[in-house]
Amino acid sequence: MGKVKDNKPASDSESSEEEYVVEKIVDRRERKGKIEYLLKWKGYDSSANTWEPKENLECPDLIKAFEQTRTEAKKEVVKEKEKDKEEKKKKPSKPSTTTSSTSSSKKKTESDAENDASEEEDKDDTASIKSSKSKTVAPETEFASSDDGMNGFEKGYIPEKILGATEANNELLFLIQWKDKDKAQLVSSKEARKHCPQLVIDFYEERLIWQSPDSTE
Repeated sequence: MGKVKDNKPASDSESSEEEYVVEKIVDRRERKGKIEYLLKWKGYDSSANTWEPKENLECPDLIKAFEQTRTEAKKEVVKEKEKDKEEKKKKPSKPSTTTSSTSSSKKKTESDAENDASEEEDKDDTASIKSSKSKTVAPETEFASSDDGMNGFEKGYIPEKILGATEANNELLFLIQWKDKDKAQLVSSKEARKHCPQLVIDFYEERLIWQSPDSTE
């Protein structure tokens, strides 16, 4: 155990010349350019610990052991910090939004293409009806308008036959006869192709005009 030169904790009955034994060094500090150590005294509890200047101590082994432990503790702290930095570098970065953005643009492009194709089909249908010699417009007496703005498809009617076709507001309309209904109704070509494509095909086939090579000469 180490000793100190100066007087240390003592009761009134003890001699001021008595030397006290250092049990261990608890802490270290620097004050006014001098190094001081917090000492735990043998035979006393921690409440009696005192700060003593280094030059008053005669316990080089305890000081050396304390400084070595303190140095190793600092090294461990540095290692932990370096380890944390390495782990942060290894963490994968957040996924780029480029993929989702590209996917969204692709979907939008496909949707635009479908809309354009649908518009082209309407134009083709309109041109075909205009050029056909057998263009049929249903008599006004056969047309049934809907007060609630709903067509027969929306009401669940069953289409039986397409009676004719016409154009209104640059849109091709088919006059459709509903099953078990007295009057026909004009419905857009889009709705007709969607709900009864076969009736649309039958309507065009009935009005095709076939010409032989001899007749063209």
